Amino acid sequence: MAPPSAFLLDFDGTLVDSMAALRRVYDEFLGDRGRSSTQAEFEALVGWTLREIVERLRAAHGLGEPVSALVADYRARLVSAYATGLRSVPGADVLIGRARHVGLRLALVTSGDAAAAETV
Repeated sequence: MAPPSAFLLDFDGTLVDSMAALRRVYDEFLGDRGRSSTQAEFEALVGWTLREIVERLRAAHGLGEPVSALVADYRARLVSAYATGLRSVPGADVLIGRARHVGLRLALVTSGDAAAAETV
């Protein structure tokens, strides 16, 4: 068997601790529309794509704005939160360094928003 040539890394929770930022964006997105957020709903949304999250929130909370406008707003909030409020998971830099040292190609895999991840 040939040794691996690439290393796939998840983003949220593996390389960066993003839960607090994700929760803040969710709370603010709903709060600014006069809706209440809950821990159970937030937890149920973890792992879905941005569009899926927005579609679920739109349906659950009766948000009348077009999905495209809601996605744009949520994305802008994520990008801002990721640009200012994330910390790397302890040891993530060491893991990446070791993978590079042994010649592995690195790839980021995430169901999260690409624009937000690129900010980091």
